[in-house]
Amino acid sequence: MNTKYNNAFVADYYHKSDKSYFEKYLQEEIDFLLTASANELHEVKFDDIYVSKPDEEDTLRKLLKPSFSDKIIYLTGVTGVGKTMLLRKVFQIHNMTPIIIDDTNTMVIPISFDNIKKSMDEDMPVSTAIKLMFSDIISNACEYIENTFSDINIPSESNINTISDFYKFLKTQRGDIAQYSNTFPRLSIIERISSFARDDTLTFNCGLLKYYLNQPACSIDNVIFIVDDVEGVGGSNEIIPVNTIFEVMTCMQNPYEKKCWTANAIISCRHYVYRLIRYGTYLDSDDMGEIKQLFESYSRGDLCPLNSPPPILEIVEKRYDAIFQIKKNQRWVDAMNVIKFVLVDIDDTVGDFLLNLNIKNARSTLSTIKTLVYNRRWIQRDYKETVSGAFRIESIRQYDTTPATLIRAIGMEESQIYSSNESIIPNLLRNTQNEDDHLFILLTLKYFMELSNYKHMNWNNSLDIEKFYHETDMIFKDAQYQQYFKDSIQYLLTKRMLLRSIDQLQIDTKPVSSSNANDMKKVYVSDAALDLWKN
Repeated sequence: MNTKYNNAFVADYYHKSDKSYFEKYLQEEIDFLLTASANELHEVKFDDIYVSKPDEEDTLRKLLKPSFSDKIIYLTGVTGVGKTMLLRKVFQIHNMTPIIIDDTNTMVIPISFDNIKKSMDEDMPVSTAIKLMFSDIISNACEYIENTFSDINIPSESNINTISDFYKFLKTQRGDIAQYSNTFPRLSIIERISSFARDDTLTFNCGLLKYYLNQPACSIDNVIFIVDDVEGVGGSNEIIPVNTIFEVMTCMQNPYEKKCWTANAIISCRHYVYRLIRYGTYLDSDDMGEIKQLFESYSRGDLCPLNSPPPILEIVEKRYDAIFQIKKNQRWVDAMNVIKFVLVDIDDTVGDFLLNLNIKNARSTLSTIKTLVYNRRWIQRDYKETVSGAFRIESIRQYDTTPATLIRAIGMEESQIYSSNESIIPNLLRNTQNEDDHLFILLTLKYFMELSNYKHMNWNNSLDIEKFYHETDMIFKDAQYQQYFKDSIQYLLTKRMLLRSIDQLQIDTKPVSSSNANDMKKVYVSDAALDLWKN
């Protein structure tokens, strides 16, 4: 019977005080260059560290010009692929303040749900909190217009003419305001508007924004709502901000009565949220007919996939060039040389390999590289300082950088024992106490590798798991073997060697686990699996 060696031992780590020489002498510089979040790089300008993505930028910039119809674009990608950075660059977003982009007549209204949980009232329903957030930001956009265009006609209680004009406009746009005219005793126009604003604040503010956009004094002819970080809502509520922007887009429809303008929306979301939007099976209940209709109207917007971040080395080089202009000293040169040694001089594919292992997450990849650079157990050879406190970059030669050692350092970090449950590198040769299942993971992966021609794929590719089961059943008749293949599929899914394709039905926000892996039907081979297979 087989035994699993790793289960008998506890991971053995060096004492935390045992720092590598790079960490000891260049920690400040290396930490800066390899920090996971660009938001922490306060000493440099955003534009100086941004790495261009020309194709995706061009796709989004098309929205800066008004068109003949309103549009919704879904900017999709995995965690850490750079969606927010891209939006910040193209639309000049620095905070949640509405802006008019220079040299255009486009107003950008950004709405981000990053860290929204910290600001939400625990007693308030999530949907209410999100609507209030949208309402406040659109109100800010109205105020921005009021302060920008001096001749704009602003509704004021002190001027009945402006109030009457606004009320007439609201009646043409929102018939439901008429309900307040049936009240006895009959409400005044100001009272009707006030009641409408109180009862449906979001719709009211959308109406006010439309009122301003329709005025000749307002030169804005294009509005872009940017909804980012919807996953920050969490709690399986990620779809609520999407539903809310759909409501806003419905309110913002323009019949072109006085002037032409368009309203567009960009929804930045991870793949699983897009699948929820696309299939919307959670909306099948009878009591959600109105919401379901909204999704059917807007869920087929244009797709702008962000499949990969910029090369890791380019990200680091941008940071180095930016900081070196401020702090010109040898330490920064040494730190950059160390990182380039790991990413280029050893093997110029290390950066791509680590990026693929981290499923295209640039933030976690940078953290992995930092762990690799600082690795003492596997990378650093025994080295004695000739002078206490002295460090020369030539000591890099004292590091073991053979391919096998690099793999150990990546897969085991500072541990002496490999554990597939803890490592970024899954065990494709996983064995159990069953003598018969040794090669089933490899056989399973090879099947999907063959279908993908051993080439890089993305989530638009779709391979059928049910077809795999059918074909293997034709060869392996024994039911036990089929169970081995199902276990292999489950393992490859949970280790993210196989990923859910765009065609995979998604009805909830749960990640792939042993409990729901059997529900997966459409997958593609991850770049991590391809790299591990080739290596």
